[in-house]
Parts: sequence; structure tokens; C-alpha cells
Amino acid sequence: MLPLELVDLLLDFVHSDTTTLAVCALVCRDWLPSARFHLLSKLSLDSTNADSFFDELDDIGVVAFPKFTASGLGNVTSLRLDGLDLSSAPAVLPQLFPNLRSLCLEGFEADSFSIVASWISGLPLLRSLRLSGDWDGDEGEGLPVAEVPKLTDMDLNCPLRVLLGWFLSHATVPVTSSLVLRDIWSEEAPTISRYLAATGATLETLVLVYPRKEIQRLDLTHNINLRSLSFECYVHALPRVTSDALLRLHPRKLEHLRMSAPRLPPGYPTAIEIYEWGRLNVDIMGLDLQHLRSIELLGLQPYVKRLMPVAVKGVSVTGD
Repeated sequence: MLPLELVDLLLDFVHSDTTTLAVCALVCRDWLPSARFHLLSKLSLDSTNADSFFDELDDIGVVAFPKFTASGLGNVTSLRLDGLDLSSAPAVLPQLFPNLRSLCLEGFEADSFSIVASWISGLPLLRSLRLSGDWDGDEGEGLPVAEVPKLTDMDLNCPLRVLLGWFLSHATVPVTSSLVLRDIWSEEAPTISRYLAATGATLETLVLVYPRKEIQRLDLTHNINLRSLSFECYVHALPRVTSDALLRLHPRKLEHLRMSAPRLPPGYPTAIEIYEWGRLNVDIMGLDLQHLRSIELLGLQPYVKRLMPVAVKGVSVTGD
């Protein structure tokens, strides 16, 4: 018989192969707990299966929820809801996942922010949060008073001023080590800067995505332990935004710098843009970037060598 430690390693290796896991669960009784854990640890609901799942919840009644949770949902640690209206989902749904650590709400809609806030505050063990969607109506009415879980990883594409403002209203603000902010509006910049200040030295990875030409400066002076910094915006603004950020933060621990442009305009780069990239090179070479290892230019492959001839020893400049 194989040692259980080796069995666990093998099952970890095939964690995404549900057919193999189901077979392993039938091999012997000792294999069942690990196989069951992997089979039931992830749940994904979308327009094809959500209605039947919600109907089953309505049928079992509130009294049977503990038994229903014990039958398998208590093992779920990762939940993804794709393209759903949260307002139509059962209000008790978050209570069915007491051990949930990762939540992804992709393409969601909601009648109010309070519905989204109730989801987040109702999952005390939640650590990873991905939100991509929108809500209507109120911004601060009927919000839950419960503490926000200790989130460590967030990827947000939603009204940031409302969500981050709610986080900041708590006595204990969830400070993340990894943060992705998408679809940033200029009026959201003050709230974002306040939240970045709250994360302080905890933040190590930051990705900022600006889909518009208007770009507001963000205060990164408190994020002294940033190791990875990424920007995605219109290409004409990339060197200026990057240079401004590097001059405002403490870049000594920065290891990876990534710049991405969604598309290149005709005739790019102009003489002025070449000058802006040259200034960025000068700024990078003038900073104490002793830990910098790589610079990625995504969507700028024809111009990698021309735009970023960084003369910093040991730094890899790549693009696609």
C-alpha cells in the first residue's frame, strides 16, 4: 500500500482531473478524504446550471441548510459565479460556504452595492476576491456592519470608489499583498490613493489598468515594499505614468516592471513619444533599482530595443 503522504501528492497533481479523482475515490477508503476534498473544493455556477441549483436551495428549506452544507458545500473553498444577477440569487447563499477562501464574481449584476457587500462580509475566511461587474442605486444605504474578511489578493473591475470607500469605513481595513485595479476613472483616484496608503508596506504586487486617456496620479509613497508594478494604458501615456510612479514610490525593492498598451496608433512612435521614452530611461537609470530584474513591454515588440535601451546591469528587457 502506498504511504498516505505519497497518495496526497499524487492527488494534488491531478486536482483538476475530475474523472481521475472520482476513480481514486473508489480505489480504497483511505484515498476517499483527499479525493473528495479536491472534487468538492471548487464550484462554478453560470447561466447553464445556476437556476437548478437555486431551485434546489428553495426546495430544501432553511432548517435543512446545515445538513445540506455538511453534505459537501462545507468543503468548497473556491466559488465562481459567471454572468449572474446576484439580486436573484438566494440571500442565504454565502452562508452555505463557511470555508470559502476564494470568490470570483465575473460579469455580475446587482440591484445595489449592499448585496455585494453582504456577500463579502458573509464569508469570514475569504482571502482572494475577484469582482467584475456593476450594481445600481445606493452607495451607502443598508450596508452590513460586520467586519470585512482579511483579504490578501484582490482583482477588481467595478465601481472602485464605492467598494474601496466601504473598505476604508471599517476600523480594520483589509490590506492586500496583491492588488489589481481595472477600469480606473479619474474621479476614483482620491479613494484609490487613500486605500493604497492603508495597505502601506503590505502591498507587494500592484496592477493598474486605465482604459481612458485621462489618467490621474496615484499616491504610492506608502507602498515601500512593492516588488511588482504593472501599468496598462494608452501608449502615449505609458512613459509619463511609469516615470511619475517610479519617482513617487520607494523603488529599491522593485523587481519587475511591466508596461502594456492595448493598441498602437498609426505612425507610432512620434518624435515627442521617443523623447518621453528617453526620459523614462534616464529616470530608471537614475534610481536605486538594485533589485530590478525585468522590464516587460507588452504590445510594443517592434520598439522594445528602441524605446527601452535600459543600461542597468542584469535587467532583462522583453516584449511581445
